[in-house]
Amino acid sequence: MKQKLLSFGGRTPRAPDRAQAAAAAGARRRRKRTGRQTLYYLLILLVAAAVVAVLSLTVFFRIEKLEVAGVTKYAAEEIIEASGVKVGDNLFRVNARRVEKKLTQQFPYVEGVALRRTLPATLTLEIAQAKPLGAVSTAAGYVVIGKTGRVLEIGAASVPQDVMTVTGMYLYDPKVGQKLGEGYTKEETDEADKEAYGFLLLSRLMDAVEETDFGEVSLVDFSNQLDMMLVYDNRLLIDLGGGTELPYKLRFAKKVIEDELSDTFEGRLDVSLAPTTNEIYSWPGDIRQELEKRRLTAAAQAGEGDKKPTVHSDNPDLAVIPGTAPSSGAEAAGSSSEEAASSASPQDDLFATIPGTAPSSAPEESSAAPSEAAPESSPPASPAA
Repeated sequence: MKQKLLSFGGRTPRAPDRAQAAAAAGARRRRKRTGRQTLYYLLILLVAAAVVAVLSLTVFFRIEKLEVAGVTKYAAEEIIEASGVKVGDNLFRVNARRVEKKLTQQFPYVEGVALRRTLPATLTLEIAQAKPLGAVSTAAGYVVIGKTGRVLEIGAASVPQDVMTVTGMYLYDPKVGQKLGEGYTKEETDEADKEAYGFLLLSRLMDAVEETDFGEVSLVDFSNQLDMMLVYDNRLLIDLGGGTELPYKLRFAKKVIEDELSDTFEGRLDVSLAPTTNEIYSWPGDIRQELEKRRLTAAAQAGEGDKKPTVHSDNPDLAVIPGTAPSSGAEAAGSSSEEAASSASPQDDLFATIPGTAPSSAPEESSAAPSEAAPESSPPASPAA
């Protein structure tokens, strides 16, 4: 059965006032008008920006001044002319990649290019100039190699200033502007691999030199990649052995040079077995003769009876298990070798490598990873007490 619910009253809704209705309608109209005006302003702004952009790329910002920064190897006029950029070109329409490609192809020492725009009308070509890593000695002159492996010069008459000489490094057919090991045919893959591996060894050695702050290295020899050597300060010939543990070997050699050898000491240090024996062996002598012996009598392993090595093993910071002394290497040849050494040609002509042929003493398996096995296999020398 349905029951009627009683209501105890309450406010009865009133019809909206005419004035309020009119005010609400006016507010709605104003909001619509404001929205349309905002859209119009945005469209006008976009059109204005487009016009300014078009004018900037066609009429305004014409180049009035061209500058070159960061390069010392080439004249600024050469760089500007080769870039293809001219006065009157639009400042913002110059293609940076195109300019960099042109300059790196034409100038071997140009490694990279960046554009700096200075309003209203100046464009600066900022050049990243390549830094030589070494000058490879060949019968036809020096081949200057950059830190990226790019060939910077071929047939240079002398070694550039503050650049070390590299001997015994395999070069097949280097070309200016081309990286070592690149640009060869499939039939030349083996030669390309040998060339690339030679540069890899050089890079590893120079990274170790920089890491240890070793100092002035004037010559590096890779005639035997299992018995590499370098010349320090034009007075010390340092036998490194293979390409492993190079930072350790150089750190140990640096400590011995600074703590135990005089500033005038000239001769040879053997650090090839330092990682396993904690010992370095030194022989005083004329390094020019040692270099010549290395070239002429690489197969001779006879030790010099009147010159015994001095053992340096007091190195607590680098302590490892002591072992036996390494072999003295090419200590001496016969009297004919001594005569050849006394009449040796200048150091820059030693270990000459002809492009297109492997160095005479380089192993056939030079593309294989280096190891320390070769120095350990020879008979140990008898160190002095």
